[in-house]
Amino acid sequence: PSMKKTCLTFFRGLVDQWAGESDIENTQIQAGLIRFIFESLLPDLLRCILSPEFNERDAMQSRNVSEIAKLLGLLKSKRKQDFDNFARTQLRVMGFQSEIIAAFEQASSNRDFETCLKSTLSSVKCRSK
Repeated sequence: PSMKKTCLTFFRGLVDQWAGESDIENTQIQAGLIRFIFESLLPDLLRCILSPEFNERDAMQSRNVSEIAKLLGLLKSKRKQDFDNFARTQLRVMGFQSEIIAAFEQASSNRDFETCLKSTLSSVKCRSK
């Protein structure tokens, strides 16, 4: 669990440095990072926390939910169009309910994203019972 938090912190740092619209000389690297984040990292992180083995009541795993929320908030602030596209397409493909997708689209703070993630966890846990 502490390694997961370290990895999330690492990726949040990469996003902070590389995801903004800027004068980065190597745009191919930036485009590759953005593609990796939205096509691989985020879906895998969401699948991880939605797996039956994930225990959101565990303190370390709860912190990981907070770290994912921070990453989502940063991505939305730096890559809003990419984030909105992710919310509309990937989340739907992953089976997220329409109202949860709408909440992700409307979220404007890390706290909002954390609430969205926790609502998603509750929804999935209720459906699996």
